[in-house]
Amino acid sequence: MRHLRWAGLVGAVVFVVGFFMVSSVPGGGDVDSADFEKYYVTDDDTALAIAGLLILSAGLILLVLFLHYLRAHVPSDLSQLGFVAGVAGFAVLGAGACLLAAPSAVQVFGDEEYVGQQVAHTFAAAGFLVMLIPAALLIGLAIAAYSIGGRLSGALPAWVSIIGYIVALLQLIAIIYLPFLVVPVWMALASIAGAGRRGVVATP
Repeated sequence: MRHLRWAGLVGAVVFVVGFFMVSSVPGGGDVDSADFEKYYVTDDDTALAIAGLLILSAGLILLVLFLHYLRAHVPSDLSQLGFVAGVAGFAVLGAGACLLAAPSAVQVFGDEEYVGQQVAHTFAAAGFLVMLIPAALLIGLAIAAYSIGGRLSGALPAWVSIIGYIVALLQLIAIIYLPFLVVPVWMALASIAGAGRRGVVATP
């Protein structure tokens, strides 16, 4: 079980790579028809989103394994809440990534032409909304639960819990994208620090 500790660090790195590849799909900010034409027709970057989805999925699986590790090594009732919220959040995030990659899949796995700006933009907007609102909030809840439980039980170093509080709070504004990127940072830090009974009971 202890070897799953490193799933957090490896998963965070894999997650970030996949997340940026999937997020290369235009539609998350100020875009116009030229951006979509360039991505789907001129440069034909559609395979990038599909490859990114595969890599992101591998990262999500590793991070779920890390959540399982935390649940086993943070002796708190909050660990179960953290695990359930985290798994739900990562599942929702994966669904959002699938929405982002859907227009690309039409071209990669079939003989269909570019679906058009309106369709591509709609799927992209839906995907980003799913990833950066419900997914971010659920993952933020998971990090908060683990951070509080780890601080109360002394299973996590104080600095990991304090950073976790900040990361969890930032998920309230993850719609602006950048705050969500601190999630894998916390996962990596918690993985490096490890978890387990340390003989110290702290206050939250």
